[in-house]
Amino acid sequence: MVLFPERCFPALLTAFCLILWFDPVRAQGLLKSGFGGGGESVAFVIGEGREAVTLGVAGRNLSAAKLDGAAASPTAKFADPVSRLVVFRSPQSLGQGFRLASRAPMGGLLRTPGNGVGGRIQSRVEAVSGKYLPFTLLRLNYDGSPPTPGTPLLNASGAVAAIAHGAVGEKGGYALPVEVLHRALESARQGKGIEKAWLGLTLSPASGSPKIMRVLPDSPASRAGLAKGDVLTEIGGMRVADYGDAVNAFFLLRPGKPTLFKLSRGGVTKQLTLVPAVSKS
Repeated sequence: MVLFPERCFPALLTAFCLILWFDPVRAQGLLKSGFGGGGESVAFVIGEGREAVTLGVAGRNLSAAKLDGAAASPTAKFADPVSRLVVFRSPQSLGQGFRLASRAPMGGLLRTPGNGVGGRIQSRVEAVSGKYLPFTLLRLNYDGSPPTPGTPLLNASGAVAAIAHGAVGEKGGYALPVEVLHRALESARQGKGIEKAWLGLTLSPASGSPKIMRVLPDSPASRAGLAKGDVLTEIGGMRVADYGDAVNAFFLLRPGKPTLFKLSRGGVTKQLTLVPAVSKS
């Protein structure tokens, strides 16, 4: 069966949320509170200049999600039903400031703040129960019990590389890579939801490789020069080895932003610049 990866976004196993503040970080320590609508979380703040971002895990009912423990009511709220992201804006910041890493590592050890429980990255997960996720998750094995969903996971330099997600067994768990946070925060700063990129090309999960099966006429892919039979190898600096890699890379694309595509055509490596459009679906 042929699928359009840019439109193939099954729901995640559980929900998570991002909460956006614009005042400097004030309080210290992790914010341990629940998010109304179901689900407990350990929220934290990313402090960059005068901007502070609080992140956590929400319940499954996005429309009922609200932040418990905030002194002031949020002034704006955004909920994206595809990615399950929830964004709150408020004049107040909570929690301890952290900086974001540019990208989650492929392997190695991540730790919770304060030299807490460590988790070693085992793999990147593209599909669960045969269904492709909208973006890749990390699979970790922890030294002890998995941290509460929403807990920041820090790399060796102390930057947030991922956020703990659902637990798997007694010492395993999934984590949300930092690339997804960057994608979501950019949309939140623009005051809109995550706009899905439309490329106008078709891939098949059954092919095993990110081989283009079809290019629609008068589409971003067609105008960039991509063609049927091309095998994608890199998208926006991200290596693409299979269908799941392509789905992940498509999710991270910004509509309107020129992106370098590397591909193999008849054994010859080519580089093309593609400008994704906003998906209408």
